[in-house]
Amino acid sequence: MLLQWPVFSVMYRLFTLRSLGGHANTLLTKTLAGVPLGAHVQGAGPGQLPVFLTLYALLAGLGCLSWRRARRTVDPATPGAAIVPYLSFGTVLFAAIVPLAAGLYLLTTTAWTLAENAHLARRAAPEGQAPQPSTSGAAKTRPAVR
Repeated sequence: MLLQWPVFSVMYRLFTLRSLGGHANTLLTKTLAGVPLGAHVQGAGPGQLPVFLTLYALLAGLGCLSWRRARRTVDPATPGAAIVPYLSFGTVLFAAIVPLAAGLYLLTTTAWTLAENAHLARRAAPEGQAPQPSTSGAAKTRPAVR
C-alpha cells in the first residue's frame, strides 16, 4: 500500500488540477459514460449517479473476494486479525471521496492484485492439491521435477 501511495497521489492531483503548468488539463474533459473523469459523486447529477454506483458495486464485489481470501489467510493469533478481512471494503469508502478517475484506478489495481494473487497461489500449490493462498503475500515456487 505504501508503494502505491505516490502513484495514487500523483493521479489524484492530476485529476483535480484545473491546469497543468499554465495549460488547461484536457484529461478532465474526458468522460466515462458521459461522466467527466474529474467528477466527484457529491456533485453528480441524476444521470451520472449510475456510473458511480456501478463503480462502487464492482469495488464491493472485489472487496467480497478479498474478504474471503483474507479470512482464509490471516493468522488468528496476529493482533487485529479480526478486522483485517474487513479492510478490503475500505476501498469502496475511499472511492467515494476521490474523483471518478481515481476510483477507476482503485478498481483496476484491486482487480489486478486479486487476479495476480490467485495466479500465484495456483502456481504455488503442489500437484493434486487445491491452491492455498499464500500467507506471506509472496509467491512460493514449486520444486523442479528431475
